[in-house]
Amino acid sequence: MPLLLDEDYERLRDCGIVIEEDASHRFLVFKNVKSGGQLYTSPECDVLVEIPPNYPQAGNDMLWTFPRLQRTDGRPIPTTLEPGGDSRTYQCREFCR
Repeated sequence: MPLLLDEDYERLRDCGIVIEEDASHRFLVFKNVKSGGQLYTSPECDVLVEIPPNYPQAGNDMLWTFPRLQRTDGRPIPTTLEPGGDSRTYQCREFCR
């Protein structure tokens, strides 16, 4: 069963966004997302989103990244968690909230 609507997949494809899905966990992973210039230690990351069972009536409000995003200046990123803090595991990789 697809996680998104047909028009969602079409829009992602039209925008050149590469995704992977794990329907059993309802994970949608955006691949190789650019992380914002020199602000973060990793130039790109994968972004995991859990798609609610009643999508699109319920939206998404959380994301997880691999690798964990960290600022190059060492300052903390508000509302992020350390590894192990509400992380998600996908393909043997720990995605941090």
